[in-house]
Amino acid sequence: MDTGGKPAYESTDLRFRLADDRIQELLMGEQLYGDPALAIRELYQNALDACRYRGARTEFLRLRHPELAPWSGRITFKQDVDERGRTYIECVDNGIGMGERELREVFSHAGMSFADLPEYLDERAEWRKAGIENHPNSRFGIGVLSYFMIADDVSVTTCRLDREGHPGRRLKVDIAGPGSLFHIRDLGRGHEAGTTVRLYLRPSANLPSCTDLLRRLLWISEYSVVAQDAETRLDWEPDVLSPTAPLGHPDPHERGAERAASTKVDATSRPDVWWTNTRGAVLADGVWIGVALFGAVVNLTGKQVPQLTVDRRRALALDMEFVMQRLREEIPALMREGAGTFSHRWLSELVGHHPGLADEVAEAAVARRYSPWSVQGQELDITAAGCFGIDGQFTNRDAWSKGPAPSLPGALVEWRMRALVAAGAFPEVTLTDPESVVRARPTDIGLLNEVATREGREGKFGPERRYSNSWLEPEEPVALGHVLEFARLVGLSPREVTDRLVQLGFRLEDGAVLPETVMPDDMLLLSRDLDEEPPWLEVARPLPLGHVLVVAERTKRRPADVAARFAELGLRLAEGGVLPGTVVPDDIVLLSEGRRGHLPWLGVDRPVPLGHVLRVAEQTRRSPVDVAARLAELGLRLQDGAVPPAAVEPDDLVILRQRLQSNMPWWDVTVPMPLAHVLVAAHVVRRTPDEVAARLVQLGYRLRDEAVLPAVLEPGDISLLKVGGDRHAEWLDFTEPPALGHVLAVAERTKRRPAEVAARLAQLGLSLPKGVEPPAVVGFDDLYILSEGYDRDAPWLDAEVPVALGHVLAVAERINRPPAEVAARLAEFGLRLVEGTVLPETVGADDPALLSVDVDREPPWLDVTAPVQVSHVLSAAHRLGRHPSEVMARLVALGLRMADEAALAKFELEDLRMFGGRDDMTEWDKKVTIQLHHVFHGAVRSGRPLADVARRFRELGFDLADDVVYTQGSVDARQL
Repeated sequence: MDTGGKPAYESTDLRFRLADDRIQELLMGEQLYGDPALAIRELYQNALDACRYRGARTEFLRLRHPELAPWSGRITFKQDVDERGRTYIECVDNGIGMGERELREVFSHAGMSFADLPEYLDERAEWRKAGIENHPNSRFGIGVLSYFMIADDVSVTTCRLDREGHPGRRLKVDIAGPGSLFHIRDLGRGHEAGTTVRLYLRPSANLPSCTDLLRRLLWISEYSVVAQDAETRLDWEPDVLSPTAPLGHPDPHERGAERAASTKVDATSRPDVWWTNTRGAVLADGVWIGVALFGAVVNLTGKQVPQLTVDRRRALALDMEFVMQRLREEIPALMREGAGTFSHRWLSELVGHHPGLADEVAEAAVARRYSPWSVQGQELDITAAGCFGIDGQFTNRDAWSKGPAPSLPGALVEWRMRALVAAGAFPEVTLTDPESVVRARPTDIGLLNEVATREGREGKFGPERRYSNSWLEPEEPVALGHVLEFARLVGLSPREVTDRLVQLGFRLEDGAVLPETVMPDDMLLLSRDLDEEPPWLEVARPLPLGHVLVVAERTKRRPADVAARFAELGLRLAEGGVLPGTVVPDDIVLLSEGRRGHLPWLGVDRPVPLGHVLRVAEQTRRSPVDVAARLAELGLRLQDGAVPPAAVEPDDLVILRQRLQSNMPWWDVTVPMPLAHVLVAAHVVRRTPDEVAARLVQLGYRLRDEAVLPAVLEPGDISLLKVGGDRHAEWLDFTEPPALGHVLAVAERTKRRPAEVAARLAQLGLSLPKGVEPPAVVGFDDLYILSEGYDRDAPWLDAEVPVALGHVLAVAERINRPPAEVAARLAEFGLRLVEGTVLPETVGADDPALLSVDVDREPPWLDVTAPVQVSHVLSAAHRLGRHPSEVMARLVALGLRMADEAALAKFELEDLRMFGGRDDMTEWDKKVTIQLHHVFHGAVRSGRPLADVARRFRELGFDLADDVVYTQGSVDARQL
């Protein structure tokens, strides 16, 4: 009753009802399944269940009556046309068959299965006592309705095998549709148990060839299967992977899916596991279920059959650990005589899909001293080389010369070259201690590469990793995040991963604490960008409070709990930061220096600029005072002198930015504000200078002492304060004195005298550097002379920095004037050359290139006061195609001195190819001991044999590592 005494609700005799015809349409139509070929799969699954049922009953009967003949199941599919011209598909099995009870209670009853009948349950209990198992597959109970996806009429002829093993009555049923009545006809005593189901196809049925469909989807049959149509007959041997199964194809459901000609298959000791050199699959009762599996085919049966979607296209739950265990048990089959799957290429691809399994396979191969172990056609000793995915790039020089040079660290190349030498790849090279070389595991290629895993395991372990720029370097500690990510990816403990890194010459970052196991959120905690990928946080650096709060928000944990997990891993919150009890939504925006609530984060060790407070206040619609108070609660403080206003005014966020750009830093309230900034800000926000200055003072800022605000801007002031003359030009940096080049460029652009421009800038608080004098008029070449890029545009030379000889010669060449005239003009401006500069009378053709650090005729320039390193001479000689002695002589003539003139005198032009580009050549300045990887790179670059390269290094005065012996022989570098 309600408060007025009336019934709160009224009850009527209503009942939820199902519209039988619509439900049948839903269950059997493409709306549910989306695949009319499901009917064929259901025919097979039902026949398979019938054969399994009879097989279990026969096995049980033979325990009591050994004299009974053995039984073999068979299933036959036929697609043909009958005598009346009707196209049909027929499935015949010699399984258990159906009696009248099964037809009435199971076949005609959607949602029922024979496994639900009391007779079957009682019988199964007896079988189990005898050690006999049977697992029916038809678990959906609506499979028969799927026949009417493609058929108008269905005919069933069947004979039941009774519990004593005798055939019963032969029965026939003809059904005109899913909702039709049907009559069971008794055809007399049966002589052979089994069932024949014939589907009379609708003309509109979009059905591929039944034979072709089974070829693509049925990979392994438990019993003998035959499928034939007018053109093709296919046979499946029991428990044998079908030779026509489309291994390697991404989706066997596609018509025309075929097996690649290069596919190899190896049997194992079990009929449910097969190795292959391409994409295989996890099957359910021999049928494709949409689960690809590189390198193998594993057929799940019995209790291990996964739950499937109604259309049987996908697995909803799959025990991959069981699949992996099956594969581990069959590793020996890969290496038996005659097997063709196992190879370096196959194992290098397997690791991208199943890293742990790949390591176990490699370990087994080493234990067996597997042979032949061929890498790029060269047979190696697997016990020395192990398996590293890019080893073929070392044994095959063409792989390096045909594409971009991989960015591999010298330490990595050294390790692989030593391993390959020990494995027999380079007969002209031997090691004094080959046993000291660490054998490679397949997963090492991923362990040594700190690459993001957003592309999955294949991306981390794939051969394209040789072009990565993210290889670990032994000189740098390994991040804890990398260790934990790899442990999770491969299934190892963090300690096992760290031990392997140490074995390979790496070390974990100081202070990191290895957990026993990797927690689900650890990757999020340790990723700097909060995306569970590198770059990783450094343990030694204090944690930003903002990072901790983002993790807490995303993981729905308390900040204290997140901080505790960080502490367990060795990371500590920045001193002074205060963890809130819970994360307030605005906290993350408050602590982020950007607008989007992510790094860079504010640090408790740096005062917060007032501009940040106002930006957050506007974004969160809170008062600046509240924002500042919340910052204080979190342990952060404002810059001294900053005064948070009661409210944010519309122009505040503009006038507080340096150079009035949203991507520039906020003005520091402790630094006096330049007058020019006030004037430009007034122009941008369309207010008077006095109004802008007054607002700045209200916020705690102060103008420079000598600043005198004009009432209004003069018409030409804006052009004076911009770099460049177009509408996209930027404002000057008001924290630095203006460059003379800027003064002259403005003077030329505005048709004013340079002195007038300089004077007005000084009035605006921007005086030229001391000693710099603007000329009376702007000469056309002046802007070339003052431009760093000698192109009459910013950036301009800094008057505080002496002008390099390279700049003088490059300008002289550009404007076709003697170097002395360029230097003289610079002196007139008050700019000086580097002390000790020697000016040539004319500019040599290659002088600007010789004097540029990158040999590209552009700044930065060589310092004439410092000795020129060997690497620069070699790089310039290589780039310019000149003999090193010529380069050295010209540089000396320009007043530069050599760091090692005697060493340079030994180099010939053909030697340069051994040394690579400039970045590689800087290593030679240190007179390093020549390691094997130096010799290897020299051989690859020059096309000379390893022994010849080693000998030439020695002749050039380098020391060779004493644990590598080079033997002069006939092995050409093209064999590398």
